[in-house]
Amino acid sequence: MTDHPLVTEYLRRLGQASAHAPIDRRETLFGEVAEHLRATVPLNATDEYARRLLSEFGSPEDLAAEAFGMAAGPEPASRHRWLRPGGAVAVVVAAAGAAIALAVTGSTASTDETTVGTPAVDVSAVTPPAVALLQPGPRTTEGRAYAEYAREIDSLPALPEGVDYPDGVPPQLEPTEPVVAETGIGAVVADFTWLCIWESEYLDAYDADAFERVLDAEQALRSWGDFTPLPPEDFEGWSRNVLTPLQFDDPSGVRADRLQACNQAGIRVP
Repeated sequence: MTDHPLVTEYLRRLGQASAHAPIDRRETLFGEVAEHLRATVPLNATDEYARRLLSEFGSPEDLAAEAFGMAAGPEPASRHRWLRPGGAVAVVVAAAGAAIALAVTGSTASTDETTVGTPAVDVSAVTPPAVALLQPGPRTTEGRAYAEYAREIDSLPALPEGVDYPDGVPPQLEPTEPVVAETGIGAVVADFTWLCIWESEYLDAYDADAFERVLDAEQALRSWGDFTPLPPEDFEGWSRNVLTPLQFDDPSGVRADRLQACNQAGIRVP
């Protein structure tokens, strides 16, 4: 996986705890906290060591409460020192750790700037707008991770009509120096890319009252358990938080999960 499992769980809980915050502030918080956690908790850390590192951050529920003024348990004001008044986030991240960690493009770039190496996105009429706005960032089509990614794509269910996978994997998955890299990580990126795209399609269809597309997207999301890279206990949590609300026509679980799913795929959500 691209994150330590306990980092994945922390971010999932943070997404749930901040689901009702303004989307721009929520995504800023999530993106910068995710970057900081990935730089702090090594992918190969033991669970005990990872828990000790994560304990320095406090609970994700308290972090969301401090950032957005939501109800949560008591938390010392000094615990989350990167939080500015009003919920803005200023995380100072150390130099990158594991060579296979995903790099997510910063969210403060001007809209008229072009990211070098970013492939053009198909914005034809058949491409759902929410999917067309996804920004995959620089990619490489060389190395083991790309071979795993391409093979996994061939085995996955179809994407929405008119949508293709990003061509390649984030270059950070292909280290330039000899390191111990996790095998299968390219397949994990493909799986989360599929999820990112279908969650984006669901939200775009839901917001547009395009009910046939909503039903197609719901059916696709319910199939993710057939090939998810998550361990059973993590998938149960995902299903409870994402799929259960869909039974009541509630998109909040998908909205809270999409940012993390796309981050796991190396895709930035605008």
